[in-house]
Amino acid sequence: MRMLITGGLVARADGVFNTDILIEGDRILELGERLHEAQQPEGTEIVDVSGCVVMPGGVDAHTHVNLTVGDAHVSDGFEAGTLAAAWGGTTTIVEHPGFGPQGCDLPHQPTAYLEQADGRCHTDYALHGVFQHVDDAVLARIPEVVAQGFPTLKAYPPMTAGWMTKGCCRFSPRSGMRAACSPSIAKTTPSPVFWGTNCAAKRRAIP
Repeated sequence: MRMLITGGLVARADGVFNTDILIEGDRILELGERLHEAQQPEGTEIVDVSGCVVMPGGVDAHTHVNLTVGDAHVSDGFEAGTLAAAWGGTTTIVEHPGFGPQGCDLPHQPTAYLEQADGRCHTDYALHGVFQHVDDAVLARIPEVVAQGFPTLKAYPPMTAGWMTKGCCRFSPRSGMRAACSPSIAKTTPSPVFWGTNCAAKRRAIP
């Protein structure tokens, strides 16, 4: 599919411009002020957005649209949550899975979330992994999880009060784990590589 967006005010990190945008498939081919004056191949969709601001879609790097805690589940789910995100201008989410069954292995939660998200998302999406407990067997599986496309793994440091005293894992950020992945401690921002275009876990939206 080829599309020419014309007449809009394009906002980028380096400024605001009156320019046309030529798109083919999911790639921007060219920006130019007079692209609409050139002959376009047959089948090109011309979209006149005069009076509108055109800007990149937002990336929400920390969502819980599919979170389950105990017997409670958020009301959104992937379908409604990503539809609402798209209406607000967010075109990619990075979902943080909650804890899975007690004793489950490291790939369990991101794999389960991938299955639940498949065919239901109106935006692109990616996933973190999550540590529920740490032992030698769990640490040994880090390279496998990273190779599957989950290079950030969320961990809860010890706390002195609240439910996290029982649910958290304990590890040293200076351990060998750092060489294999980018730990996301509690609620910190994920590594930018996680939602890069080469991330195997980043999935396309439904058509």
